[in-house]
Amino acid sequence: MEKKNDYRVVIIEDNKTIRKLCIRVLEKNGYDIKAFETADDFFEKPQPDIDVYFTDLNTGSEKNGIDIIMYAKEHYAEIVLMSDQHGICLLYTSPSPRDLSTSRMPSSA
Repeated sequence: MEKKNDYRVVIIEDNKTIRKLCIRVLEKNGYDIKAFETADDFFEKPQPDIDVYFTDLNTGSEKNGIDIIMYAKEHYAEIVLMSDQHGICLLYTSPSPRDLSTSRMPSSA
């Protein structure tokens, strides 16, 4: 499938059906997806430069969605958190990691 955009999305969801549905919908729309069953799985291989985190608060592991939120907050200047009654969260990072990488590049003198 041809990528339509450069947004990187991480999905942390222990429900296999929800995880697969999210992957299918997002990949169909051209997003670069990395999916993990639990927060523990994510922390074994943290992903750099993520634009959106889609996480369940209770991931069925020692670490959980709150740990994901704290991780995102430590690594990005600002996050926007959206949650529903079922404990599913979307975290948007701001500024975008791509904006950060270009602003951190040393200027040539």
